[in-house]
Amino acid sequence: MSVLRLDAATLAAINGAVVRARAKPIAWERIKEGARADDSNTMRLADRPTDWERPPVSELVSVPIDFRCSISFEYQPAGLFRHLSVSLGRGQLLPPIPSFEAIATAFGFSDPTMVVGRTWLEEFQPGCWAVNRIELCREDA
Repeated sequence: MSVLRLDAATLAAINGAVVRARAKPIAWERIKEGARADDSNTMRLADRPTDWERPPVSELVSVPIDFRCSISFEYQPAGLFRHLSVSLGRGQLLPPIPSFEAIATAFGFSDPTMVVGRTWLEEFQPGCWAVNRIELCREDA
């Protein structure tokens, strides 16, 4: 099992990634074809259109020991959302829930009840999975 370490250097890397990602939000037109219209809590590669091209990831951060995090900001019909994706190791295992929650908090996610957001599992390569969360940004975020 991987152990989560959020030391000062890791937190600085996370903060830098958030600032850089916030400065270059992804337009809805770039992601809408790959979005799901239902409330499913999983997104398999087979669920996406075969001709859909994944937009470039805004910012990547490796969190010791073996967490891989991707943060982006995306315009969606309801407004601007922050989007976090966290995988573990080679992606065949999912991060433990307490670790994912701590990482989400470090990336600025603030709505533990997910009133304006959602969490799901997403296959990003064949057989490799990540936990994803989106949250509507507050005006001051």
